[in-house]
Amino acid sequence: MVAAHPHRLSFSQSLDKAFVGDIQNSHEEAPLVTAILAMARSLNLKVVAEGVETEEQQRYLKDRQCDVMQGFLLSRAVPAEELEEMLKRDSRSSGARDFDTVESSA
Repeated sequence: MVAAHPHRLSFSQSLDKAFVGDIQNSHEEAPLVTAILAMARSLNLKVVAEGVETEEQQRYLKDRQCDVMQGFLLSRAVPAEELEEMLKRDSRSSGARDFDTVESSA
């Protein structure tokens, strides 16, 4: 079913690591990445940049208001079980409710 109010929907767009790889040095990728981020913002899309491996890439994307970044600079790939444990530890240290509590209250 098509929503009557599409402007209320939340969408996201991923920015492939092929674009992220050399953005700080490339005269081809940099303007394209900047345009993609600007267009996404104007359409209220969230952008996930994949393959962020250097602080320069992170700074470039952050300066252009990229919403979410993922890559080895931020974390190595982890198995699902390890990720769940990491999230639980983080939620406990930040004072957030435990996953089990959230799920059981839904």
